[in-house]
Amino acid sequence: MSDYEVEDTQKREQAKAPPAEQGDADLFMLLLSGKAVTKVLKTARGDFKVKYPMGYERIKIDQLKAMRRGGVPANAFDITAFFNNEVYSTLDVVVIDGPDWWKEAKKNDEGWTWEDCPDEDLIVDLYNQFRTFRDGIQTKIRESTSGKGTRTAATTDSHASMDDGAFSGIANRPANGTTKR
Repeated sequence: MSDYEVEDTQKREQAKAPPAEQGDADLFMLLLSGKAVTKVLKTARGDFKVKYPMGYERIKIDQLKAMRRGGVPANAFDITAFFNNEVYSTLDVVVIDGPDWWKEAKKNDEGWTWEDCPDEDLIVDLYNQFRTFRDGIQTKIRESTSGKGTRTAATTDSHASMDDGAFSGIANRPANGTTKR
């Protein structure tokens, strides 16, 4: 069984392919076809479903980070503030389902964000698990052969003479350091 799920993005229903076939699926093509790649992450405070962020979701994360900075350049913040902004903004976009307490918090406050969660250990654990998931999916996408050509580079003789080139006489100057004129 694979360590992720493939879902339709519009309906949020499980894809028709059984889990055994998903492991062999070409994630590059599945994502291009509009599917979402998700995973349930287990934490001490319940299970959370996260999704692999596509470009528009990464832009949303960047927009949230910019809003949280309030117009102040990113390099004006220390590493802790920078990390907190990254974590909160990312989790606000990629967490798509969670335990009842999370659903209730979001239902009671439409503006609820991970900044409102008091459990730092949960936040860091969830973010680290998400990063591991995201990195694994990115590796599978990188390994995909879809869309990659089978070009072979033309080989050249590395011992061929380089005379009469643009740098002739400079690169091949005599041992005494003078050049021919």
